[in-house]
Amino acid sequence: MPEQATVRRRGLDHDLFPFRTIRDAVPFRLPDDARIAFNLIVVLQRFHIEAKPPFPVPGMIDRPYPDVGNTTQREVGLRSGFWRIRDAVEQLGISATFVVERDALALLEGDLDILRNGRHDVVAGGLHAARLHTAAMSVDEEREIIRDCRDTLTRTLGRPVTGWRSPSCAQSPATLDLLAEEGFAYCGDYNNDDRPYVMAAKTANLVAMPMHHFSSDLHNLIVMKQPTEMFFDSIEKGARWILGRKTEPAIVLPLVVHPWITGVPHRFHRFKSFLADLLKLEGLVSTSCGRLAGVFAKGRPGT
Repeated sequence: MPEQATVRRRGLDHDLFPFRTIRDAVPFRLPDDARIAFNLIVVLQRFHIEAKPPFPVPGMIDRPYPDVGNTTQREVGLRSGFWRIRDAVEQLGISATFVVERDALALLEGDLDILRNGRHDVVAGGLHAARLHTAAMSVDEEREIIRDCRDTLTRTLGRPVTGWRSPSCAQSPATLDLLAEEGFAYCGDYNNDDRPYVMAAKTANLVAMPMHHFSSDLHNLIVMKQPTEMFFDSIEKGARWILGRKTEPAIVLPLVVHPWITGVPHRFHRFKSFLADLLKLEGLVSTSCGRLAGVFAKGRPGT
């Protein structure tokens, strides 16, 4: 057993961020004193029929090759499912965050306008859904993947990409340091706070941005089998509850959706009406990850 594992001390077992109690709220104030920053995060994935992840994760192509049924259904997420969500975002005036895997771009060639729209943010999402970042990768291999994803998205969309969310939020021991080296400003792989906070990599700090898997359609509708109506109702009720707690600091309410799940007709109709109802709540604003990172930076001491 490593020597450091036998030493007990106050605080955490890592140096990514300092220990703080629940009373030590991260400085975070929204414009117009809003209480909730609603962040709609749309994950655009590419599934290759021959590609399997190195370990089981939800939402993969999990039947024996060739799993034509599941693979083609996943492509709904880059076609009609995406189109429905895209149109709803535009009609409702939402500022959304799009997590885009590099290989998804090949199926989005005619639908890039919304990803180029400055009202929204684009986050690099890795190579493809099954290419998870793990310790089995060499550092050089992972660096090249991160760099390639960033450069391809930047070149194709004509805009800088400064956010990252790993496929299935899986990281290797080197991921965070490599993101800092490559100039990323924030990462959405961490699920431990309702507010942004600073993480210390070797060469620079990054912001941990709430983009929670456990508030996603993948976790709640597919893994937990929660009924669609119940899922969206629970999010709205949670927002109303937060708005009623006048003494609680502002939070981020992330909703991670995958168009191959939420973009199908039997779920989408409820999703769209939910969005319309949520946006009517006083004290809730719709915003994207890049804007949230800017708000957080302005509120931090010394910035």
